Amino acid sequence: MTSTDTHPDTAAPTGDPRPGADPRPVAPAGTPGAPATQAPDDLPVPASNEAVAYFDDGMVGLLGIRILEATPDRCEAVMPITPAIQQPFGFVHGGATLTLLETVGSRAAALRVDPATEVAFGIHMDVRHRKSGKAGQVRGVAELDHVEGSRQVWAVAAYDDEGDVMSSGTFETKIVTRAYLAEKQRRREAAREAGADQP
Repeated sequence: MTSTDTHPDTAAPTGDPRPGADPRPVAPAGTPGAPATQAPDDLPVPASNEAVAYFDDGMVGLLGIRILEATPDRCEAVMPITPAIQQPFGFVHGGATLTLLETVGSRAAALRVDPATEVAFGIHMDVRHRKSGKAGQVRGVAELDHVEGSRQVWAVAAYDDEGDVMSSGTFETKIVTRAYLAEKQRRREAAREAGADQP
């Protein structure tokens, strides 16, 4: 079983923004979000939920993931099996499959927010790898299982070209306000400055 907290700082409602990919089925999708050095209050604010700052670069673009369907309750995408995502024995690397599953869950979660004031974060993933693959493509699906306040739990699964389950489990996202992120960043900067002033 693979159980990962996708962000180390999850005691408070925060994390590393990873909403999914471009909804157009013909364009490779990318992972959005600010660089590590960019303050949370500087995160891009898209004009609408239809353009939640998705770019054709980053991890998702590198893996060639394409979104086939995206709604606030479900997202489906495909990822081609290429040498870039294979482990030394020629099988699909489990990390690539996890990226696909986090992408579809995060993309659907991003469609549940007000992009001007909120951001969706992935905070936890619990997935078991059941079958590997060497050729073709991997199809990832995320379907909303239930909502717990600001958290959403998604049932996620990856399938091969024959429709067999390659990996399955759950992925959890959390909606956080931009105001909270900005305040948290200000507190961190104030703490660093206070530490630098000490002899």
